[in-house]
Amino acid sequence: MSRCGPVTRALQAGAEPERHEARLRMSERSVEPVVTASDLSVTHVTPAGEVHALVGASLELYPGELVVLIGPSGAGKTTLLHVLGGIETASSGSARVGEVVITDASERDLDRVRREDVAFIFQSFGLLDALTAAE
Repeated sequence: MSRCGPVTRALQAGAEPERHEARLRMSERSVEPVVTASDLSVTHVTPAGEVHALVGASLELYPGELVVLIGPSGAGKTTLLHVLGGIETASSGSARVGEVVITDASERDLDRVRREDVAFIFQSFGLLDALTAAE
């Protein structure tokens, strides 16, 4: 079995759907992805109408990859990370981190994933607006 070194990819947020499914093609990939997302969408209902924060995002992340999400403000980068981290709920689609299907997980399973499998590094010292310091 051949072993591949770290690979860096950039996923363009807000790009056409086929670009969201950008995948590294390796001729001898035998490793399963550690994170998958399929057709994830997040829609917020506001008094002014619906806001589509994420539309149809799909990806697979493999061990050893370094992935960069790039895109303009409002493209859905943070929303995608929040869904994959179990912080925000997807309106449709599915996502898996390790063996846990995040989009169908119980609060207990989400707590475990957040504690053991997912980490966020923030650019500023502020906490997420949706959470208290205790949460």
